[in-house]
Amino acid sequence: MVLLVVGLMTSAMASRAIADGGKVQWSGIVDGRRYTVFTSPTPLQPGMVDISVLIQNESDGRVMRDATLSVRCQDRQSERVVEGRASQANSTNRLLQSAKLDLPVAGQWEIEICDLGAKPSSGPLVSFVVMVADQRFSIPWTAALVTAPLWFIAIYLLRERIRR
Repeated sequence: MVLLVVGLMTSAMASRAIADGGKVQWSGIVDGRRYTVFTSPTPLQPGMVDISVLIQNESDGRVMRDATLSVRCQDRQSERVVEGRASQANSTNRLLQSAKLDLPVAGQWEIEICDLGAKPSSGPLVSFVVMVADQRFSIPWTAALVTAPLWFIAIYLLRERIRR
């Protein structure tokens, strides 16, 4: 029973964990390199998000680690901007460069990935729009989902006791 409760609590917390990787939001080739951008959590929600970038050589698929990237997120409704630098230091996966950013509100956000080593006039390498969903946290529903297995166990134990 203890293992069941611990498993339920762990799985509930794991859905809110932020880790490298996540959902592929954009992938394409720019200047001979393939950029793949991942975001987590899935779905994106207001709060801390992880934006990770994998850069590969187009010809042989070798991972490129020499780029210095910045990540810029702009809310399309309020024009609010959140920026950060993507680095391997922010990443637990050595293949990715990650930026941890705090997106304060739900809505459509435009994400731009720029190479800080490129010419200033070159513009962003990658630009795409993501939807950040409202957080839908309901205490009664969460309590019902967490305690439902315990009710089934209690009913089973009660039934076994009555049978004896």
